[in-house]
Amino acid sequence: MHHAIGNLFAAREDGDSLEQRKQDARCAILFTYWRIVLRLNRTEPMHGDLRQKLDQLMLVSDRVPDRQKVDEAVDLARQILKQEWNVTKYSIFTRPILWVKRYWGTN
Repeated sequence: MHHAIGNLFAAREDGDSLEQRKQDARCAILFTYWRIVLRLNRTEPMHGDLRQKLDQLMLVSDRVPDRQKVDEAVDLARQILKQEWNVTKYSIFTRPILWVKRYWGTN
């Protein structure tokens, strides 16, 4: 997002063409953002935290994104995906199986 918007602000083009490219970039970014948000569960705390981290990334104040914020959002997204994969894999037995794995130290 930062690169798409940042490069457009630095571009030297005529007004109409540049504005159209900016609009296209914004639409693509918002479309991707809302696709992610629609997949989040509003009742789960980790999902809410990810939404907040994504909201922070939507503010473009520099050409270069804050690497720490990006890393935090990616790390949390990975944790959520791992959790969702376990639920998919083990179904109703997710909690007991994960407890046994944690207790016996297996992955």
